[in-house]
Formats: sequence, C-alpha cells, structure tokens
Amino acid sequence: MKKKNRVILFIAISVLAILAIPAFIYATFFITPAIEDYQNAEPFDSKKWKESEVSDEWPSRLRMVDDLLKTHTLVGKQRIEIEELLGKSDTTPYFKNYDLVYWLGPERGAIRIDSEWLVFKMGTNQACVEAKIVTD
Repeated sequence: MKKKNRVILFIAISVLAILAIPAFIYATFFITPAIEDYQNAEPFDSKKWKESEVSDEWPSRLRMVDDLLKTHTLVGKQRIEIEELLGKSDTTPYFKNYDLVYWLGPERGAIRIDSEWLVFKMGTNQACVEAKIVTD
C-alpha cells in the first residue's frame, strides 16, 4: 500500500509541476510586462519629451509614447509641426526608410534586448503619412 501511495503522490506532484510551468511562463512573459507598462505610463509632455535622457530602464519617452499616439493625431501633420512637438529627429544609422526617428528606450517586455523607436514617414508635401513604433 505504501508503494501505491508514493506512486500516486509522485503522479500528483508531476501533474502539478507540468501545469505550473505554463502558468509561470505566461505570467513572466505576458502579465508582468503589461503591469510594468501600466505602472510606468505617464501623460505626454512635449517639454519633458525633448529633455528626455537615457537615465534609467524607463526613459521619459518610453513612458509617454503610448499617450502621445493616443492623444495626438500625427498622420497628416507637417514635418515642422512634429519637430515643434517632439524636437529634432535623433541621428541613427537605423531606419533609413523613415524621415524622422526618435529613440524611446529599451524594448518593453520580459526580454529587453532591443530598443524601441518612434518613426515617421513623410509624403511628398512633407506631411506625415505614417507614424509607428518599431524595434531595432
């Protein structure tokens, strides 16, 4: 009888472990980053955006970009209007297909290997035709 109880206990522990691993992975890669995004978000502030420094793992631009995209209609704005709002474009060898590029900070999520960038593509009349967040 003792051997049977040990087998049942072993099976029960194995099943619980198998169920716990996907839950841990899901929490680590999906829930925790979403909570961090929410906790670190802040309203867009043009002055603060322009003064943003690479000071921590959540730079101001990274904290504000979602609010910027939600509250400002950027597509259709003239290049000069975007530069008045965000400052001069950052210099980078990346994203040659875009006209304005702004570094936001380290990529959000569980594995923060790359950087996030806000990029703009301008049409022939220097009006924005595309604005999006990309990673390098």
